[in-house]
Amino acid sequence: MGNQVKFSGISDELQNLLDADMDNVEARRCTREAFKHIQLSIDHILFKIDGTKLFLKENPVPSIGVETWYAYFTFAVYCNGGLSVFKWVPDAGLKMEESYEVNSRGLEIFSKSWLPETRPKAIVYFCHGYGDTCTFYGEGIARKLASFGYGVVAMDYPGFGLSEGLHGYIPSFDQLVDDVVEHYSKAKEKPEFRNLPSFLFGESMGGAIALKVHQKQPNSWNGAVLVAPMCKIADNMVPSWFVTQILIGVAKFLPTQKLVPTQDVRELAVRDAKKKEHTAYNVISYKHKPRLRTALELMNVTKEIEGLLEKVSLPLLILHGKSDLVTDPSVSKALYERSSSSDKKLFLYEDACHALLEDAIFAIILIVVARNSHTHQPWPYLLLAFLTLNSHSRRKQPPSSTLKTINSNLLSQQVHKRRTKHGNGWSFLGGSRVKWLPSSQVASSVFTLGTAGVLPFYTVMIAAPKAELTRKLMDSAIPYIVLGLLYAYLLYLSWTPDTIRLMFASKYWLPELSGIAKMFSSEMTLASAWIHLLAVDLFAARQVYHDGLQNGIETRHSVSLCLLFCPIGIVIHLLTKAVLLSSAEKTVFRTN
Repeated sequence: MGNQVKFSGISDELQNLLDADMDNVEARRCTREAFKHIQLSIDHILFKIDGTKLFLKENPVPSIGVETWYAYFTFAVYCNGGLSVFKWVPDAGLKMEESYEVNSRGLEIFSKSWLPETRPKAIVYFCHGYGDTCTFYGEGIARKLASFGYGVVAMDYPGFGLSEGLHGYIPSFDQLVDDVVEHYSKAKEKPEFRNLPSFLFGESMGGAIALKVHQKQPNSWNGAVLVAPMCKIADNMVPSWFVTQILIGVAKFLPTQKLVPTQDVRELAVRDAKKKEHTAYNVISYKHKPRLRTALELMNVTKEIEGLLEKVSLPLLILHGKSDLVTDPSVSKALYERSSSSDKKLFLYEDACHALLEDAIFAIILIVVARNSHTHQPWPYLLLAFLTLNSHSRRKQPPSSTLKTINSNLLSQQVHKRRTKHGNGWSFLGGSRVKWLPSSQVASSVFTLGTAGVLPFYTVMIAAPKAELTRKLMDSAIPYIVLGLLYAYLLYLSWTPDTIRLMFASKYWLPELSGIAKMFSSEMTLASAWIHLLAVDLFAARQVYHDGLQNGIETRHSVSLCLLFCPIGIVIHLLTKAVLLSSAEKTVFRTN
């Protein structure tokens, strides 16, 4: 089930845009157009151009040591003083351009550039993550870099953001990388960019893309900045081996289906509740379960990258949180240790999650880009800044500010912060419930296992109805025991006093349609209903199959319809039986 964005106090027209099917690129473009000014009003560190002043404001002298304060002060002078490397320019002075271009595969690709008024010191080519686009967090990253004199070029991959393609679908990761290489190679040939130092900037999945681009163009880049790179997906994000094998088989027939049981990346990427509120404003990012082919491509490319670490030769800056539950920081460390680059830096941040670019860590990126863009390097200042920011990262970060009040004629009134209800677990057995996995992951896993489990029985009934193996399988009670246990488990997890109240909300203590609809808004309840449906359908299909054997009636078509269309399958079987028996009786009558 998709994760729809809900805001209080917006017009029905805007809410309809949010609820639209984002598989269609036109829907994504309309929604982004309506919300783009709202996004830039978010009170987020990436949208505060003068980040150094904010950083100093949030870290007063009494809370830190004298030596650290001196380093902060030196860094502030270095960034905002007379040194041209970090001469800050206002946001109003930036030149921004959006464009669409049809690539060699016939897909319309969206791209955007952010340039300072003067000639850029270097060009940074941005590769966004799986759950992002180049016009949300990428917008903040680009504005911040451009405000310090660096040009930024970014694109949305096919199927992501404002580019054409099925939303969140990656049929081939290598093909996606080829699209990035093609687009950025053309950009580098523009007269205003030619002969300028060029850097790759990859965040999360974009880190894997940046490494693959480097693999295809080993001598074309001055360096790469990798933020929580997807060199390996964290183990808790990957389904079990057994489930993966099932998904591989199903993906051959249903590659675009959103069936992969995994945790919500947005929930794991950021721990702070206030920061999580920002992600809701990324209104055209992909928020559903991964599509089958996409998930397999991501898993395959990380295995490939793990085997290519020694071949990475360009200057590297790697930033990763030690508490990242989305991508594996240990492989970032392995990349640093095993890469053949002679110029590389690794920063592993204590207690930091997947989303790193939320404080003065960002300044390290400016420093490394500056190092590789200039022959004269002010090393004392660089060293102080590195030590300062590395020291700062180990301290507990202050909570981010709350969202600003957004004034926009697109909103009928202020967009209020969403509220999340927290309730204690409850079960029929009493006491609080302990769940080792998030509800959505449990529901998705059971949904996938249940669906995959019944398919072999339908397959043998249709492909080989008279085989001895089929007869034995259809006489077995094992599938019903398994489905019954799954159903009982989901029922135990999903049925609460609230569920019962929804079921029997009318004054006659009878179920009402509105109550049932609310009850099935939960993934857990929906999964239990799905398992119930599978069990009933399989039972009906088995009865049809046995009746066909006893009466010598063809049942393939009826059995096929029993999967998901059980009543129709039963009716078709009864009609088939009636027609054949009537025909047989007429034949006997004529013979006599």
